[in-house]
Amino acid sequence: MSTSLSPSDLQSILDFTTALARSAGELILQGSEAIRASGSVDEKKNSVDLVTEYDVRVEELVKRELSAEYPTFKFIGEESYAAGSRQVLTDEPTFCVDPIDGTTNFVHGFPHVAISIGLIAQQHPVLGVIYNPFLEQLYTAAKGLGAFLAQGARPPVRLPLAKPPIAFTFASTYRDRMGL
Repeated sequence: MSTSLSPSDLQSILDFTTALARSAGELILQGSEAIRASGSVDEKKNSVDLVTEYDVRVEELVKRELSAEYPTFKFIGEESYAAGSRQVLTDEPTFCVDPIDGTTNFVHGFPHVAISIGLIAQQHPVLGVIYNPFLEQLYTAAKGLGAFLAQGARPPVRLPLAKPPIAFTFASTYRDRMGL
């Protein structure tokens, strides 16, 4: 299989992963409600990094849907990786997923939580979708297509929302030219 993805391919994948992120967001909201109602949480070995059954459920949902739509693409998920599944990163298109980015916030009822779906091709990031269902913030980006923020029912706006300050622009240009 060719590992090259055209802008049209990326737009199609972006559309699919955006809808998938919204579906996963619904499951995250259900999980948050269930956790608040029950008060139960399982802890990982590292007490700062909490995991719940919803981390696994959201990852399983995302993996199942991605595998059905893109059966030749590889998959790296935070929960499956932590459980010992060590997919080797190759040039093949690979989805990289954090099912509940901000698990500690999720468990404690803070609304700063997101589903994060990335696509890596030829070992370079080419697409990303981050959706916070609590705040209804959807960040999307794809190589050559731009980056956008959609909030609630408002139309997406191109990022950055504000022009960076001149000092930042100069520093970035200097670092780029110096190869830093």
